[in-house]
Amino acid sequence: MSARGLPAIVRLVLASAALLVCSGLTACADRPPTAPEDFQVLAGFIYEHMNDSDPAVLVAGVENAMVWLAAHPTQTQAGYTVDDLPKKAQVDLGDKPTKQLIGGAVLTGSDHSLYNLARAISIDNVRETNGDAYTKLVRTYDGDPECFAAKQCLSLTGTSQSEADFGPITVKYSSRLEFRWVKTKFGWVLVHRTFLTKPAQIDLDIIDVDRTYFLALVTPELPDSPGVQGTINGQSTMLQVMWSKVDYGILPVTEATALNMVIDSMLDIAVATEKWMDGAYGKPD
Repeated sequence: MSARGLPAIVRLVLASAALLVCSGLTACADRPPTAPEDFQVLAGFIYEHMNDSDPAVLVAGVENAMVWLAAHPTQTQAGYTVDDLPKKAQVDLGDKPTKQLIGGAVLTGSDHSLYNLARAISIDNVRETNGDAYTKLVRTYDGDPECFAAKQCLSLTGTSQSEADFGPITVKYSSRLEFRWVKTKFGWVLVHRTFLTKPAQIDLDIIDVDRTYFLALVTPELPDSPGVQGTINGQSTMLQVMWSKVDYGILPVTEATALNMVIDSMLDIAVATEKWMDGAYGKPD
């Protein structure tokens, strides 16, 4: 099994193995460039306001993010480092103080419609596009997924129980899932966020996955941005952002290695989702 098939959280755990190969056989990748402050503020702002009772503030944040992404398509496709998520957007697990988070962000395009892409990541396809290392991946929804898919219900929540194996290492974790439709001046957008409800359980005591927060935006085609070179091909786009706090103990894992693995993992999820949709929904003309 290739590490490229693993979900992002498992890649963080296995970054130590990649580092050993990197140091012995090949040149290590550089740390992804740090995203501009305005993008980082927008990502944290959207995450924080995901569940506001009045969607106006969230809509404004999503619209501003779409305009920003349209003006920086090439850079965001290559992947960014993102810094700490605002403290008030984080969940207090009650076991230890929250430490500095760091993570990655990447933008991808899809040939499929917004509806297909949103449905694939929220309801229809879970296991296939999240890595073949899973031995358990169960989602339980609090509401009606079909009502949400039809936009008759504008929010959907649930939980996920996951277990992944890679050789001698087993990772178990529980997540809170939240999905929300918002109507912007550019069309409907799916906002999705998830977070660990408790620290992950790992069969390697020296590694501690303390926090993980994930944000995704599934949007229609991005608005035109005059004078900008490069574009995102397809009918829809997906922005993925993940913040994590992982303690590797005595293992010599570099931040750059872990960040590149996270970005690669999110790219893999986008590619796998596209392939799955081609088979399940039919390849677009």
